[in-house]
Amino acid sequence: MTIRPLPDSPPRIRASRPADVLGVVPYLLGFHPAEDVVLVLLSRTTVVLTARTDLASIASTAALVAMVEDLADLHGADSVVVVAYAAERAPVTRLLEGLPARLDGVRLVDLLHVDGDRWFSLLCRSGCCPPEGTPYDLAGSRTAAEAVWAGLTAWPSRDDLRRLAEPPTDRLDERRALVDRVAERLLPVAPGQLAATLRQVQRLRGAVPGEEECAELAVAMFDVDVRHGVWLAQTRADAPGAVALWSRVVRATVDPFRTAPLCQLATAGWLSGDGALMSVCLEALAEVDPGARLVRTLDMINRLALPPSWWDEPPGSTGRG
Repeated sequence: MTIRPLPDSPPRIRASRPADVLGVVPYLLGFHPAEDVVLVLLSRTTVVLTARTDLASIASTAALVAMVEDLADLHGADSVVVVAYAAERAPVTRLLEGLPARLDGVRLVDLLHVDGDRWFSLLCRSGCCPPEGTPYDLAGSRTAAEAVWAGLTAWPSRDDLRRLAEPPTDRLDERRALVDRVAERLLPVAPGQLAATLRQVQRLRGAVPGEEECAELAVAMFDVDVRHGVWLAQTRADAPGAVALWSRVVRATVDPFRTAPLCQLATAGWLSGDGALMSVCLEALAEVDPGARLVRTLDMINRLALPPSWWDEPPGSTGRG
């Protein structure tokens, strides 16, 4: 599931019609959805959380009801807009037709099916919505334009976003030889390696690291103490630069050194408000090293949809540490 909590200073974009909602959803998620169910959870009239899951992964209407009610309870939402993106109508109807009668304590503002060209409201019973659907145009959407103006971005698809977390596919023998040489030099780590790695991260943030520098970071953080120390040193202020740095390291690093860079990129994505990036990193980590302590921590953060402000709470309280 992709979950994106409300940022600390969210842009104010008014969406009063289904077409307005469809214009802004990709920017709330960070990518354009397809064959997905999107939940836009609100407290009164303010979006508090946007969540997405694969349409095919929802086993039943009861499972969707539980998902909506659990997220609403966790984040203090009192209403929801449900949007199903699917080329075919039948699977959407089977999943969503029983939703209005089964939701308890959460008001269903609208229930939309979007087939890529037209939208259909499954709540409309007054005849105002044509049976053939209503065309919509994201390119001409006011809310999409306002989202872009506010600095929000949306990848063309989730697959495009997922490529940020993929390993390199070129020059693999050269890359393995490089990390082997670096590992011979750095492992086992010497006293003071954490401080040296923190200095290197600070120096490279906002720069374009070379391949050897990427290898040095990945190999040094193969040590668990260095990995956790670098992770705890991340800040929300530095998150955008950290996304750029760790994206580069992830795309340059081969196994078995990918876990730490992926954890760093997932955290930087979350701290910068990009829950979609965090989600694709966690998917990659589930294949690389699902049992790592830091991976489990990040998965918990994602499942609970903790806001980035949680990071600023004192270690040992309800925050990190």
